[in-house]
Amino acid sequence: MEPQETSPDLKSKSLASSDAVWADVMDLPCTLSVAVQIPKIAVRRLLRLELNSVLDSQHSEDKPLPVWVNGVKIGQGEFDVIGDRLIIRITETG
Repeated sequence: MEPQETSPDLKSKSLASSDAVWADVMDLPCTLSVAVQIPKIAVRRLLRLELNSVLDSQHSEDKPLPVWVNGVKIGQGEFDVIGDRLIIRITETG
């Protein structure tokens, strides 16, 4: 028996029923966070932080950052700038 192709109409019905399953939670708030670690910073340095202090993350620009939703890692991303806004561009999910 050969595999049958799913018609576009059946695909859209399948997506619609999938959306219905998620309908009750679609508007729940969640927290997305990106982790940029500052390794080996001494408490002495933390206590001396003031306006315009600069901390070196030692994170290279081309290395992806982990992206978390409610404490669960969902993928990776990178910082980018659009206009005057710092954004997170998702580069990998899963």
